[in-house]
Amino acid sequence: MEFDIMTFLRGVGARLFLIASMLTLSSQANSSDADTALSVTLSLPASKDKAEAGIVIVTISNRSSTTRLLPKPLTPLQNPDGHLLNNIFSVTNAKGEKVEFTGRFVHVLPEPREQFYIRLAPGDTLSKEINLAADYNLRAGGLFHVRYTQSFHSLRSLENDDTPAVRVDSNELDIWINTSLVSMAVEHRAALGKSSLPLMLSGCDEEAGSLRPLRECPPSAPSKT
Repeated sequence: MEFDIMTFLRGVGARLFLIASMLTLSSQANSSDADTALSVTLSLPASKDKAEAGIVIVTISNRSSTTRLLPKPLTPLQNPDGHLLNNIFSVTNAKGEKVEFTGRFVHVLPEPREQFYIRLAPGDTLSKEINLAADYNLRAGGLFHVRYTQSFHSLRSLENDDTPAVRVDSNELDIWINTSLVSMAVEHRAALGKSSLPLMLSGCDEEAGSLRPLRECPPSAPSKT
């Protein structure tokens, strides 16, 4: 039987095309799973005064079929004393320049792991108002652009340190800041003695002004919708 080199090459090409197609579909499926596991949305409050004072609403929805874990130090849902635990947001002015972060940086060991994460069950949505002016210098006023990336883990992270985090980006939100409203809020916090922030601990009991390690803090209470 005579060997047909062209038929052979066409057969090899077809097999390679099939393999490449399968790899592409698999990659798209994995990417889709990551993109649709969580929905992270930034929006403005209904109150104009709140919006112009630097308050935004963070809404996180679990659209997957499994529970997702949000690391407390890396989510705006956890701000026990009205301040973020880290520089979580990307805030830029109208010129595209990064706005100064005036808050704290909290490093917490993930132990006990059950208390290190906020659990988000399938179909659940958590929402919380965040005062950006408490941790970012918005005193110049005017237009700012806000977004952030939320990392999350699967339940396997409760047993395995090596489980990689998945990240999902929020939308970009434009906010307009009224300088007088921000200034009044800053002066009010200073009068209450809230102007200096701890670096390695998070505030849990705002009334008593006590500071305890994050793992001892009661869980934050974002509202379910």
